[in-house]
Amino acid sequence: MPSLLAALLLAAGLVEATIDVPSTAEVLISLQGTAGLRIEGRTHELALAERDGELVFRVPLAGVDTGIGLRNRHLRGYLDAAHFPDAELHVARAALVLPSPGKASESDVTGTFAVRGVSRPCSVHYRVDQGASGGYRVHGSIRIDLRDFGVEVPSYLGVRVVPDVAIRVDFSLRDL
Repeated sequence: MPSLLAALLLAAGLVEATIDVPSTAEVLISLQGTAGLRIEGRTHELALAERDGELVFRVPLAGVDTGIGLRNRHLRGYLDAAHFPDAELHVARAALVLPSPGKASESDVTGTFAVRGVSRPCSVHYRVDQGASGGYRVHGSIRIDLRDFGVEVPSYLGVRVVPDVAIRVDFSLRDL
């Protein structure tokens, strides 16, 4: 899921013509539940593209791993990953604030998150650190409510997941 996930957001403005491929990417999806349940799904798969003035962050849902095979299958089932294999976050490139070399910037921006064929506006919090050598380290986060995307609130053996899900993304980009 997520996203997406990531908040996944920033590489924008790095170059005018192309977007660099993210490296050392990690997408973390955190869910809470009854009886102290805490589920974290992780993936290192993150694609970044630019379309029509927007940065598009795409996370293949099949790669999200919770550490338990049965839970992975349940997650993919709830998200209908067979029919909707990716979660995407769209952010207007012009809305992003990038730092000067050796500095950092932090802000919030409105984006559009899509999962399971449903798109909804979301608030993205991000921080970008630009190293002296020109590389960027990006941290982004969003929160979504599963019900807003037509996802049934997961429940297994009487333990329910809270529908509010946190998605965090961290990745690096090199300066081109």
